[in-house]
Amino acid sequence: MTAKPPKARFSPSRSAFALVDPATSQLHRQWDRHGYWTSGLRTHVAISYVWSEWRDRAEDRLPSWPLLQMRLQSLLGEDASLDIKLVTRGASRCWIDCICIDQDSADDKAHWIPRMDEIYYEARCTILLLRSPLLQLGPLLTIRDQIRCSFRGPPRFRDIIHMVSHECILCQSCTSLPAMLPEELETAALQALRELSRSTWRQRAWILQEILLSQNYLLSWDDSGQGISLIDAAVVAALLFRRHRQEVWLDEFASWCRKLCFIRQNYEGGRANELCDANVMQLASELVATVPADKYYALCGILQLKDVKPSPDHSADQALDVIVRALTKEGRMSWLYAVPPVVHTSNLKLSDGMLSQCVTTRC
Repeated sequence: MTAKPPKARFSPSRSAFALVDPATSQLHRQWDRHGYWTSGLRTHVAISYVWSEWRDRAEDRLPSWPLLQMRLQSLLGEDASLDIKLVTRGASRCWIDCICIDQDSADDKAHWIPRMDEIYYEARCTILLLRSPLLQLGPLLTIRDQIRCSFRGPPRFRDIIHMVSHECILCQSCTSLPAMLPEELETAALQALRELSRSTWRQRAWILQEILLSQNYLLSWDDSGQGISLIDAAVVAALLFRRHRQEVWLDEFASWCRKLCFIRQNYEGGRANELCDANVMQLASELVATVPADKYYALCGILQLKDVKPSPDHSADQALDVIVRALTKEGRMSWLYAVPPVVHTSNLKLSDGMLSQCVTTRC
């Protein structure tokens, strides 16, 4: 695919917000991404993925569009599962960064990277495209369908009246597994969760931000058009941990998902100004990115740092320094020290991956 996204009407140096139709590979300009006229009307699906998993060759600069296109057609077309269609509401177009951002334009990247919060938060859902021959999450779907939860299905009138907020991942006592599961199914589910929990996507800084920003985060593992929400996968992991206490990685995975869900709740509730910036930064401290600086620049969206200009030439330390200075300038964070701190003449040297606890002016 060689077509470039259309240029913005009032800023010819960068691209407009555009969506791609996987069925035709055509890019379509969107007149209003969100704004006052379409607030609350979500029209697109955002795509999350690990670039390196979708390249034809390791030395390729960009992911393979034909490979991505095949998966996207199964998720956005008529072949998608009923579960996916219910979440996407029949959307046929999506936003995916390798196509919808001009990868040859530094201006394009500088404009859109800090605005990922708008793109992902305003999508109908985000779908993570996993690509591993060993990963089959079908058994999790089977178990998910057997989980009993009184809050499943359409909201009841009394729940609306009392403004009941409910997430199974935060209240697992409302869900339970059947007394007996076929041994083969339980073994397959454990194998699927083990592969899922240790896959590359959990280590990527970009994907951390996309999970935190997304209203609904779905996992797709093959071209069957099926998917499962990250929350449902985490609930199954937590319930299986009750039966397999020796598998401590199940609890670690469920706890990681729960932590992200807590942080995301503040954002979803319209209280983005109450996010704990230090928590977001610390979650990212052990992550990786293909471009080292993106380890922290990937957080500009969730941190709402619109004026930060990411530089691919920066090291991770330099990117962290830029982010911390921007947060400090806005009065959102005190000085973030490295462990141990090494002070030179007038600058504080930050040691990547060695973040100490931060003091914030708001939490």
